[in-house]
Amino acid sequence: MARTLRDPPPTSSLARLLDPDAASRATSRHRDPLTDQYGDRAAPIDRDARPEARSSTEWPDVIRPSRIKREVLLCCETDETLDEVVRMLRLSTRSRVTTSHVVRALLRAISRRLDEIRRQAVHLGPRRLPSNSAGSEHARRDFEEALAAIFFAGTDDK
Repeated sequence: MARTLRDPPPTSSLARLLDPDAASRATSRHRDPLTDQYGDRAAPIDRDARPEARSSTEWPDVIRPSRIKREVLLCCETDETLDEVVRMLRLSTRSRVTTSHVVRALLRAISRRLDEIRRQAVHLGPRRLPSNSAGSEHARRDFEEALAAIFFAGTDDK
């Protein structure tokens, strides 16, 4: 059960700003919970040490996030394609397929071809990244078409 407050909370933002207890809490030194719990027996922590870089697949299951949010910018053409794939899969599966489901499925399909994609990417050679400014749509489309070609290179269309 929640306990009642001793003092009523400040009623305005100005009163909260001028509250001396809040100011003292905000300016007080940070207390280390390990020192509070173990006293002087706590092992010293090197605060300047850099953690070793590890990929998210190496993280223990307890730490590894189950979902990672990404933001992707699409042009009108690719947005229409993605919407059409989602719509088609919703109708055919009769379920609430989301864009995230479709993108994850596409990435799973591509993951099976990573070795071939890596080989094709080497053959693609160095490329200059096109500008995102207005008027560079044609250069971006050409660049993306070159990237798209490596995903299905070496497959037989039967």
